[in-house]
Amino acid sequence: MARKAEKERTRDGLKLKIVNPNAAGIDIAYGEMQVCVPEDRDGDNNRCFGSFTCDYEEIASWLKACGITTVAMESTGSYWAGFWTNTRMD
Repeated sequence: MARKAEKERTRDGLKLKIVNPNAAGIDIAYGEMQVCVPEDRDGDNNRCFGSFTCDYEEIASWLKACGITTVAMESTGSYWAGFWTNTRMD
């Protein structure tokens, strides 16, 4: 029988292993996007943006300034497509 994965508990809960330190997460919904970068990248590491092209550009600039190279997106429906099309990073 396989052993259960070892979990390290901290005062605030479960501590997860960092797999990609240069990753950000984006929750995309109609009308807004919640974007989160690692805590050590910005004093305000969790921001809310709109869903217009100018907002996409602002997000891309912020992610680049924070040294982000990978983004995980969670989207309701196909709202991710506009963001992805307009902000693919080199």
